[in-house]
Amino acid sequence: MRSLGPVPRRVTSSAWKLIGMAGVAGVAATGVVVARNERRRRTYTPDEIRDRLHTRHGEALDASICVAAEPEVRGEGAAGRVRHEPDPVAVAGFETQAWAGYYHRRWGRVLRGALGMVREGFGTGPAQTARAAWWVLRANQAWAPFPDNDPDAARGFMARFYRIAADAQGLQLDPEEAARLEVAWWQAHRDLQRVDPASGDERLVTALTALYAHVYSVEPERVAPAARHRSAAMAISDEWVAGGCRDDDPRLAEVEARLVLSYGALRDALRP
Repeated sequence: MRSLGPVPRRVTSSAWKLIGMAGVAGVAATGVVVARNERRRRTYTPDEIRDRLHTRHGEALDASICVAAEPEVRGEGAAGRVRHEPDPVAVAGFETQAWAGYYHRRWGRVLRGALGMVREGFGTGPAQTARAAWWVLRANQAWAPFPDNDPDAARGFMARFYRIAADAQGLQLDPEEAARLEVAWWQAHRDLQRVDPASGDERLVTALTALYAHVYSVEPERVAPAARHRSAAMAISDEWVAGGCRDDDPRLAEVEARLVLSYGALRDALRP
């Protein structure tokens, strides 16, 4: 999950609003469901992905677009259960929606994005999706103030999220360690965005790689390409923020394209 960094000062400083669990559950139960097994999949090059995302930017995600040519393959989780395999285009679309909503403080948009990311990313049912998205929202609320945020609270909320994710997929992870690694990359991104932009993204890439390796119990080198694409998406997002957070800025589509590549690389790294 993504903590989106500090909100630009130009955005109005209205107080954070906690969204009731009934409302979260309602959105989770009625949100967009992405069909996976019933559709034909095809392959797109990065340039084709970028072109498609530019043309449909601001529109509803087209659930028929996929980046895998073959039918879905699923690995085994910890208890012999089938591990959900996400659609990279769907997850990237939801995450871009959440990032943009965060910087505009459009919390309904953030919530819809978070619910879609959890559901599509981890294969959770409505109740699990609602609880997991809630903890992600609370973690971001704790982390967002700059410079006076609450990293300990953010870690606590993310540990609750990772317990749900681990149960949904049978992941053999330590929720507290996963939360620590999650917030570590949030800090790396914030430092790069706000403190020392010229320092380069190696610390951020290393932190993301460590998180992926722990969560999915794989060797770091397998997930490093996904981390690099994700870091590149954040760099473009930071440029979009500095440019005024305009919804018609083509850089927002570039962010989504990079996230597609990141989630595609992660999917490929986790396949047997």
